[in-house]
Amino acid sequence: MKNEQRISDDEVFSTFTALGGQFILSPERIKEKISGIKAFVFDWDGVFNNGYKSENSPGLFAEPDAAGLNLLRYSYFLSNAYIVPCAIITGENNPGAVFFSKRECFSSVYMKVLQKPDAVLHFCHKNNITPEQIACVFDDINDISMAKMCGLRLMVGKKANPVFRELTVKNNWCDYITGCEQDKYPLREICELIMALKGSYEKSLLSRVAFDDSYKLFLNHKKSIKPSLFTAVENGFREEN
Repeated sequence: MKNEQRISDDEVFSTFTALGGQFILSPERIKEKISGIKAFVFDWDGVFNNGYKSENSPGLFAEPDAAGLNLLRYSYFLSNAYIVPCAIITGENNPGAVFFSKRECFSSVYMKVLQKPDAVLHFCHKNNITPEQIACVFDDINDISMAKMCGLRLMVGKKANPVFRELTVKNNWCDYITGCEQDKYPLREICELIMALKGSYEKSLLSRVAFDDSYKLFLNHKKSIKPSLFTAVENGFREEN
């Protein structure tokens, strides 16, 4: 990719602020943080979907978000030759999250988690990383304790919580807030932001479009990953079959 043109930090800032994104840290500082990231954790409801739930309806997800996550993970594979670990951490029993993790070959799913930092530490132990090496994607109050301990914090924005948003910024609980709301593919926005700042978007996209040998190798490695499913119990986490 000798002729690849990387988008500048100023162009990233203007592109994503035009979308409505809010940089709490500068693109330069976020890029510095990205350089140390080795894993991702995600809340489920309100991040992968609009948060609507009913007794018999599993949480949904959107294909544009899934495609963005796949390309993001591929960009890390091209840089580091391994599949970056990803986990979903949710306070509910979410069959939708389990289905997505199996389809997309995530590393882990943690369910019925009241104290999300416990799941982050468990995930760190399993993958030999520290919380500072994790990027956390979240959207609301019950995620703050998890986000605070992670190295990069990316919040899904919504207009309905202006006071919460203000306090999140004031207390340095996040580094970037999406312009796209919960039903407008905020995960895709986050994936494109990270890849743009990494300078890896065009190379990853062109390789994926070509379905070349590098992408085929990535898919083979990815398909070998079987997610570990954990349920929070009184003294830790129970691994499910």
